[in-house]
Amino acid sequence: MIATLFAAVFVITDASSEWRVYEEPTGQVLTVTGSGCDPVFSVSAVPGERIKSPVLLGAELIYLSSLEGLISVDMRTGDTAFSGSQTGAPWVSSEGDLWYTMGGYLYRNCEATGIQVNAFHVCVENGTAVFTDNGDNLHLLDLDTEADEMFTGYRFYAPEITPSGELFSPTLSGEIIFIPPGGEMMVVANGEQPFWSGEHKGLFYCVSIDDGHNLTGADIWFVIPGEEPVQVTSTPDVFETKPVYQYGTLWYMDSATSLPGCVRCDDL
Repeated sequence: MIATLFAAVFVITDASSEWRVYEEPTGQVLTVTGSGCDPVFSVSAVPGERIKSPVLLGAELIYLSSLEGLISVDMRTGDTAFSGSQTGAPWVSSEGDLWYTMGGYLYRNCEATGIQVNAFHVCVENGTAVFTDNGDNLHLLDLDTEADEMFTGYRFYAPEITPSGELFSPTLSGEIIFIPPGGEMMVVANGEQPFWSGEHKGLFYCVSIDDGHNLTGADIWFVIPGEEPVQVTSTPDVFETKPVYQYGTLWYMDSATSLPGCVRCDDL
């Protein structure tokens, strides 16, 4: 594992809510950007390694290595820590807790909870975990009571729940499913990589096209549940994927160049 600081921003003193981390599509590079689109830190894989599922926890970049398991890098010093075990994808909650699965159980801040969650990807907010099982069913698990509500009818993957209780998930057949707090499941759009905007009470997501082998185009759309989707970007030479929106700026990964980018997005 090779960590590289970009010389333009060599000293990182405090965590920033405006930092973003992007996974290069081939699994070879992770890039952290600052308040704009400029890279401030990156990690590159060694030969034979794939790195994925990055999250930020303060000044730590945490991700999965196909060779080393869960890895944490202090972006201020470059120091690394290794889990030594194969774990699920890390998730950092809005409360600043690190969650992941290992050996079929849920872990919080590197300590076992004793709660069985047999899933690779788990999202936890306010005492509720969401994940999919081996049959691609969606589960909503109360961590206090361990009451487990299951949703079927689609092949779900990578579901998320917001701090205010909105649940959403892409599906293997292309639908994006949304479940409001205490409400019924609905299809709100067709696409992938949904990102919830609490500011606009809606989802940004990617719509891509390919030639059967390679991506030939991708743009970002937005939808408020119950309303018609609207197209946000339309750029033949830029393949916007993995949208993240905050404070009027839309961040994305350009899959045409494997570089992060951003654009102002005030009108929706």
